[in-house]
Amino acid sequence: MAQYELLLPKMGESVAEATVIKWIKQPGDKVELDDTILEIATDKVDSEVPSPVAGTLVRHLYREDEVVQVGSIIAIIDTEDIDEPTEVPFVNQIKEEDILELNAPAITEELPTAQDSLESESSHRFYSPLVKNIANQENISLPELEGLKGTGADGRLTKDDLLSYISNKPSKDSPKPLV
Repeated sequence: MAQYELLLPKMGESVAEATVIKWIKQPGDKVELDDTILEIATDKVDSEVPSPVAGTLVRHLYREDEVVQVGSIIAIIDTEDIDEPTEVPFVNQIKEEDILELNAPAITEELPTAQDSLESESSHRFYSPLVKNIANQENISLPELEGLKGTGADGRLTKDDLLSYISNKPSKDSPKPLV
């Protein structure tokens, strides 16, 4: 038979000890899972300590009216199967045949975007992140932005300026006037 060491459970952050009030189970008694083993008292609450295993109570390690520190062994229970959670070490179960090998060449070159050209070309004019984002979505280059007249403070290009330009800009698919 295996022996289980019953610990005085933690009952709160500030509770460090408890007093044994009464042993409900005596040595030699059969104990079922969750049976009350003893009653305890703390400075905050009186409580019962249940058994986390089934078996036979072998002995008490403290007498009634004794003070016990939280985490101390308070009783020994004989049990055939200890239903304690056991810590299972992590085992890497990936097998070599589970790993797919890709023989495709890696793509190392990215196509430039309008945003890249906005950031890479130097400009002395300030553009807000919103204006840059809209210009990027509409594929408007930095030279094209530089040519727009801004109505904001110090001639800054505003969102409204850019949206107005986009709405008045002829689309690439529209036919050119025949004049």
